[in-house]
Amino acid sequence: MPKHRGLTMSKFLKTVGPELLDQYFVNLVGEGRLPKRVFMNDELVQQFLDAPENSETRGMVLEDFHRVNDLAKVAKSTLIWAYRRYDLEWQKDEPPESMAMRLFLEHPNAFKHAYVLYTWHNSASRMSEYDLPASRFELTEERLHGFQDSIANWFSHLAKGDTTAVNCYEQDDATVILVTHGSYVRTVAAWEGEEVTIRSFRPATEDILLYDPLEGVLRIKATLEKDRKHYLASFAGHVLEDAGLAEQAQENPMYTLEPFQTGRFGFTGNSSIASIVLLEAKLELGDDTEARAHLKSKDLQRSLSGTLSKFSLRMGDLTYVKLRFFLEIEGEESHETVEIAPPERSDLPGIKHEEVISAYLRQQGVKLI
Repeated sequence: MPKHRGLTMSKFLKTVGPELLDQYFVNLVGEGRLPKRVFMNDELVQQFLDAPENSETRGMVLEDFHRVNDLAKVAKSTLIWAYRRYDLEWQKDEPPESMAMRLFLEHPNAFKHAYVLYTWHNSASRMSEYDLPASRFELTEERLHGFQDSIANWFSHLAKGDTTAVNCYEQDDATVILVTHGSYVRTVAAWEGEEVTIRSFRPATEDILLYDPLEGVLRIKATLEKDRKHYLASFAGHVLEDAGLAEQAQENPMYTLEPFQTGRFGFTGNSSIASIVLLEAKLELGDDTEARAHLKSKDLQRSLSGTLSKFSLRMGDLTYVKLRFFLEIEGEESHETVEIAPPERSDLPGIKHEEVISAYLRQQGVKLI
């Protein structure tokens, strides 16, 4: 998940407005736990959050507020897209905070759809890409249930809980699947009045899959490799109904770093890319001590010719690179940082100017599909 953006509570509450705040808290805890009022205002909200009896609810409220704020501050275009996608009306002069809160309260599925897309484009984690062509793609209820059962059994077997939720959305020509599942139980000591009690809870984790049937590519954003492999196998076996596609996908790498080791990669760019700078590289040196090297520099190519001249990208197995692309597109200068870890991992999907950078990496023989 992406890191939450800065939340200035007083400004956020005033911008959302008292009516929506009141609706939020009535939905959350009911009238019985709220003070007598006309509407909840920023002062009453702060009193509610500071009250000891609301200590457990406080975390839930802050997480909701952060998510609403994320969409309002960073993804207003996604917010407007969600209103249009679900045929909802909005006022052109309405602040994005109140738009996001109204969507959260009155159209939760549309809000979740928008937040999934926000997460996809703003998460800092790398994702895996697999070549998974399907002659005919149709996501039926039966196929989706088979996929969900497979995923639920997987996490239950790992002792991560028996509750797994799968939500499916359409985005342009692609299908987006959000998987919410449990993690290992955590136990903490917490104050309850004047006594310390031991509480256990199971954190929730969200993973995202995006399948583009036109490209025949499945992209998976999940932290653990074993989870990614199971998602791949379950998607191929249950959604595409061809389990053999998963094995083929793992045999067909999406990326290679061989051009960096042979010196064939061009750092000079093209008409849209002014230049590329190598920032980091990881090498497995292949000796019996399993030595590894992690090289970092503001310009690693230059450092390898000077200070780091004892090192070479040919010294072992190059497993990771971090590149900075300096772009000049339609008179606008910008830069994007891309991490690549073959055979399938990168943070390229979803970044700005993805098509330009992908085309260049493909031309240079780094992106294979």
